[in-house]
Amino acid sequence: MRKSFLCVCTAVLFLMTGIHQAQSEPLDLSTFSLEGNTSVDLITGIVTIDELDTSIGYSYFANDSFFVDADMETLTVEYSLSSTEYDFDWLVVKVDDDPADGVMALYDLEVSPPYPYDPTPVTGTYTLDLISYQNSNIGLAFGLEYDWADWAYGSVATFSDFEVIRSNGTAPVPEPATMILFGTGLAGVFAARRKKEL
Repeated sequence: MRKSFLCVCTAVLFLMTGIHQAQSEPLDLSTFSLEGNTSVDLITGIVTIDELDTSIGYSYFANDSFFVDADMETLTVEYSLSSTEYDFDWLVVKVDDDPADGVMALYDLEVSPPYPYDPTPVTGTYTLDLISYQNSNIGLAFGLEYDWADWAYGSVATFSDFEVIRSNGTAPVPEPATMILFGTGLAGVFAARRKKEL
């Protein structure tokens, strides 16, 4: 009886811990095109965009027909924007939910240098919820847009750690507090059962 009870408890704990995890994988950057002053290192997955040629006005790392699979949930990207004083440029992420309709993509993220000026790069994590785009093509563009009226040149935007989270169609992983509560309850049941047997 004790062995069967322990087997059931072990099986429940196993099911709660490892099976329900979502899968994370790097985004395939080779499907994106380089526009303007953009470079990509496919080994490290770092995209760098700089403001060298001010006649362009913008530079992008873009894919106009990014297919969102049925199991894709989110896309996360780390970003950084460094600039010089009097440099008023923007790091942007643009999303187009229907690239074929000819309507301009929406700005989903716009990051500008701090005011008053601070030489510390602006960093963060961008997350795009892909659930509403599943089984369809979208346009994605990660870029740097230049302000021609500023007095300085030298902004640099970087994007890195492009990760796609895929679901495996099961429940989410329980949080640690739930696991602790469940484990404490199991220990209490086991202790009460053992006390009863003595």
